[in-house]
Amino acid sequence: MLKAILVCLPLLACACDTIPGPETEAEGSPRPAPHDSWTPSFVHADAEDGAVVISWGVPASVLIAGARVQWALGNSALPWPGEIIVVDETHVRIPVPMNGVTLFASVALFDANGVEHPASAIVSATPAREIGSLIPIPAGAFTMGWEGGLEDADESPAHAVWLSAYSIERYPATVAQHAECVAMDACAPPAEWGGWIAETGWVEDLRDTAGVHPAVGLTHAEAMALCAYRGLRLPTEAEWERAARGAEDTYVFPWGGETPDCALASFTDSEGNACEQGTREVGSRPDAQGPLGLHDTAGGAWEWVSDWYAADAYANPVFENPTGPPDGEAHVLRSGAWNALPNALYLTARRPGPAALERAASPEESYSAIGVRCARSQN
Repeated sequence: MLKAILVCLPLLACACDTIPGPETEAEGSPRPAPHDSWTPSFVHADAEDGAVVISWGVPASVLIAGARVQWALGNSALPWPGEIIVVDETHVRIPVPMNGVTLFASVALFDANGVEHPASAIVSATPAREIGSLIPIPAGAFTMGWEGGLEDADESPAHAVWLSAYSIERYPATVAQHAECVAMDACAPPAEWGGWIAETGWVEDLRDTAGVHPAVGLTHAEAMALCAYRGLRLPTEAEWERAARGAEDTYVFPWGGETPDCALASFTDSEGNACEQGTREVGSRPDAQGPLGLHDTAGGAWEWVSDWYAADAYANPVFENPTGPPDGEAHVLRSGAWNALPNALYLTARRPGPAALERAASPEESYSAIGVRCARSQN
C-alpha cells in the first residue's frame, strides 16, 4: 500500500532531526553520498489498464527518506500540475482518466534532512483501457446485502455467501462490442441505435460517437446474447455484488463510504437535477474504481444480472453459489444509472428491470440506460 505524506518537507526534516548529520555522525555510521549520486538508479514508466506505474531504483550508497514524483498529462512542459510524495515505496500508480493520453513523470529523492536532490530524466507511458479485460475473483465468502436496507428491506438481512471462483469484466460491455455482435448476426439489432451522451445530448446513432460508452437499451435477452457471443455469461446477483464490494472491506459505494457527488458518479437528485444527461466513456471516473478494480459500478448505466427479482429473496437465502428464485416477472438490475436517484448507487441496491423494453413513439422515449457486465466461470 502506497503511503503518502501529506506534509511539507520541512516537517519531514523535523521528524528526522535525530539522524546524525555530516558533522555529528557517530563513528562507523554511513556518510551521506555525494550530492550528484542521489539521482535514482533507474526510473520506469509502465502502462497499465487506465493507469501508469512509475517505479524507481535507489542507489545502494544512499539513505533516503522518500521521493517526490512529479507528473503531467499530455505534455512534459513545466510547471508540473501534479505531484505525489511517497515514503517506504519505490513505485506509485497514477490513474489516467482519459484514454490514450500520455503521462510524463520525473522522480527526485530526498534525504532525512528534507533536502531534495536532482530529479531523474523524464519518462512517459500511454495507457489504454483494455475493453473486455476480465478480473479474476477467487473463491470465498463475503457478506451480501445490508442489514435494514433501503428498498423495503429487499436488501436485508445481510448474510454470508460463499462463491466459487469466477472472472468478471473490468468495464461494462460497450456500444462497439454490441455493434460487432449485431454485425455478426449473433445479437438481434436494436429497434434504434440512439442514446444520450453526457455533454452532448441525444445522438441518433451511438456507434458514430460513443463506441467506448456502455452499451445501453438492452433487454435481458439481448444482454445474454451479447455475453454469449463473447464466450461469457451474465453474472449472478451475488457475483456482481461480491466483485463490486470486495470481501474484506464491505464497501457501501465503489469508492468507500463517502457521500456520492458528480465527480464520483452520474445520478439524478430528488429534484430531478442530473449530474449529466447521458453516459460517459467506460472507466472515465478512476477515483470511483472499486476495491477489486471494477469501474462504473455506481451510476452511468444499469447492469443486468442473471437472477429473477423477488423482494423477499434474502428472507430465505442460499448460502453457496446462489442463483436467485427459479422464476419471476423481471430480472434484477444493479449499479444505478445517470437518470436514477442516489439511493440506486449503493452496491447493495437491487431493482426489478423491465420484462421487455417497450418501444415508444420516439427513440428518446424508448431509450433505456440498461447495459451489462459479463462474467465467466472458472472450472
